[in-house]
Amino acid sequence: NLIDKWIAKVLEFNAEMLCFPIFITNRELGLIFAEKIKKKYPHKLIVFGGPDCVKGRNFTQIVNNGNVDVIVEGEGEQTLLELAKNWKNNKLEKCNGAVILKNNIYITGEKRELISDLDILPLPNYSDFKLDKYALKNNFSIMMTRGCPMKCIYCSEGEYWKKSRTRSGKNVFEEMHYIAKNYNGTYFHFGDCMINTNLKEIEVLCDLLIKNQTNVLWKVKVYPNKNLNYNIMKKMR
Repeated sequence: NLIDKWIAKVLEFNAEMLCFPIFITNRELGLIFAEKIKKKYPHKLIVFGGPDCVKGRNFTQIVNNGNVDVIVEGEGEQTLLELAKNWKNNKLEKCNGAVILKNNIYITGEKRELISDLDILPLPNYSDFKLDKYALKNNFSIMMTRGCPMKCIYCSEGEYWKKSRTRSGKNVFEEMHYIAKNYNGTYFHFGDCMINTNLKEIEVLCDLLIKNQTNVLWKVKVYPNKNLNYNIMKKMR
C-alpha cells in the first residue's frame, strides 16, 4: 500500500538513525511508520521530535507506543547532534533535551538550555536535495523567530519554543540572498506563528531586500497590533 511504498523510500537511504518531525497532523502516521520499520529493522534508531512531542500534549501516546527510541523535546539542533555522535560511538545514554528508551525504560535528560542567539545557526545546505523533484519549484521555507509572546492555551508554540526570540534582519537577508543566488529561490514561506515580534529587525530585512534589489516573494503571518503601521507594511509589500 501507499504507506509501505513511502517507508521503502525512506529506507532507500540506508540510514541507521531515522528522524521524524511530529505534528498533530502526522503523529498517527509517524507512529505507524515507527512500528513498521521497527518490526522489520529493530536495530534502526527511531527519533521523534517537533511540536507534538511536548510533555502534557500527546507525549504519553508516543511513549506508550514502544517503537520510538528517542524523543527530542524542544529545539533539536544541539540535542540531535549530540545524539548522533553518541549513537555513532555506541554510547546512547542520558542526553539533555531528550528522552531515551533503554531496556524498556525511558531515561529523561535534563532540560537543554535554549539557543539565545539564533544568528549562530548555520545557513541551510540543500546541496544533497533533489530540488527538481519537488512539486513547488523554487519555493523555500524559512523562519525569523522562535516562540511567541502570546500564551494561547490551545497552541503548542509557547510550550515548544519556551521563549520568544528573533534572528537579526541581516541574518535572515543573508539566508534569503544565499538561497536565491545558489538555489534559484524566488518564493519564501516564513513558518513563524507571527513574524512581527520585533519590527526593528523586520525593517532591517526589508531595507536590505530593497537596497539589494533581491527579486523574491515572501509570505508571512502577523499579529495585528498598533505597532504594525502602514509604513512597515508598505516596505514588506
